[in-house]
This record gives sequence, C-alpha cells and structure tokens, in this order.
Amino acid sequence: MRSPRPARAFAGALLLAAACSRATPPNVAPIPQDQMRPWTTQPGDQIRVRVWREPELSGEVFVQNDGTATFPALGRLSVGGLTADSLNALLLVRFRERIVDTPVDAVLIRPLPVI
Repeated sequence: MRSPRPARAFAGALLLAAACSRATPPNVAPIPQDQMRPWTTQPGDQIRVRVWREPELSGEVFVQNDGTATFPALGRLSVGGLTADSLNALLLVRFRERIVDTPVDAVLIRPLPVI
C-alpha cells in the first residue's frame, strides 16, 4: 500500500505556488515607434566581419549616421535597416565578386549604455 505523504506534499507545494503567484500581470510600457525594429542595423552599430583566410579584409566597422559603413576592399555600402541575415548575404555577394568561394561571416553588435 502506498503512503499518502508524497501526494499531500505535492498538493501542499502546488497550493503554496498558487498562493505566491501574481493575480495580475505587470504593466509593460509600449515600445516606442522608432525602436520597433531592434534587429536591423542602425547608426552607431558595429559590424564584425570575418572573411575566411583574409585577415586584411576582416575587422570591425561602424554604421555611420547616414546608414552607411565602409568595408575594406568594398568601400562604402548602404547597410541601414538591414537585418543580420540580409547584411551577411550582401557582404557575401560583394566579397565573392573579388574572392572566389570564400565564406564570409558578419555579426551585428549593438553597444548598450550601462548606467
């Protein structure tokens, strides 16, 4: 015959968890309209580019206020509003015009202020 203690302990834990939960969800402020696209490149973002076996073409560039960034061997490209995947595809196409079948990896880095 099974002991009723584990069932009582489980019921007590469930009752305690229900008593500790909030009755209403917390208020969350709406996201401002100018920040609705958090995953696209914006002025001030940093882009880390790695071109396989080409260290002189790899490095970090910054998105300027006009939405452009200057890449080694490619020059100034308009990257404002691109997602990370679109940015990576753009750089892959542009670098492949110069280097045959090279993997390119672009990572979007957004600096966050610390208070």
